[in-house]
Amino acid sequence: MDINIWIPAQGSLGRAKTAEVPVADLSMFGASVHAKKSDRLARGKVVQVTVNDETTTAIVRSEHPADDSKLIRYGLEFIQPSDGFLEQIREATDSSREFQGEAVREEQLWLRST
Repeated sequence: MDINIWIPAQGSLGRAKTAEVPVADLSMFGASVHAKKSDRLARGKVVQVTVNDETTTAIVRSEHPADDSKLIRYGLEFIQPSDGFLEQIREATDSSREFQGEAVREEQLWLRST
């Protein structure tokens, strides 16, 4: 799954850009994504995340070099996502579980982990 991230301009001559990045991990609270160094994501930066036409604000909380030196794995935390955005996340995670042969709901996952 890919998501779009709008990255604000950097510096007085910088330009805002939108990057389509692959998702490594996704939850109702945030996402872990792989992005190029040239995408200019950085820890503490506030960005806009779009999933299937639903958008929310997120903050970059962490960055870790990936195996490929051109990519960095970033941890994004969603900030006050709308119900529509959360529904898109729920649909994506549910379909992923079904694809993997685990047709389980979040409540069942919680009960399994306790």
